[in-house]
Amino acid sequence: MNLDEKDRLMLYNQFKILQELYPSEATSYERFCHILESGFKKHYSDFYDWFSDELPDEVADKVFDVLSMFRKVHDSIQNLSQRDQQNLDKTTLRFRGFDLNNEGKHYSYSVFLIEKDNRYHESKLSYYNSHTPMLTQYEQMIDFVNGIQDRYLTLAQLQELSNI
Repeated sequence: MNLDEKDRLMLYNQFKILQELYPSEATSYERFCHILESGFKKHYSDFYDWFSDELPDEVADKVFDVLSMFRKVHDSIQNLSQRDQQNLDKTTLRFRGFDLNNEGKHYSYSVFLIEKDNRYHESKLSYYNSHTPMLTQYEQMIDFVNGIQDRYLTLAQLQELSNI
């Protein structure tokens, strides 16, 4: 990271303020101030080492596609009669999260959208780690659902989807 003198001064002032606001963290903020004062460029990354890499648009788009598909499935189930709903195995038609080990960016973004951004409430879970990669299955499900132009899927279509 490159910081010009103005950036360094602004960050220095921010860390000085934080040092006063959070005395328990004062030692860390004092260290950051010293790094900035001294121009120790090698250590600038210490200020943001907890930041994640930026989320690629492709990942965000895929998560939106997955959650939107599950919204359409949810709405389709709600549109069925009570009898048809009872004859449908809904467990395979629910969002099951993403594998934290292999799909971590998808996992993190889906949790943000559902829990922090209060979207896709129908996909809310108590635990979002599927412990198994889900993207391939979700992509197949999306392809199937996108091939249906109607607003709601029929019982037969939902049953077919549950076998993917």
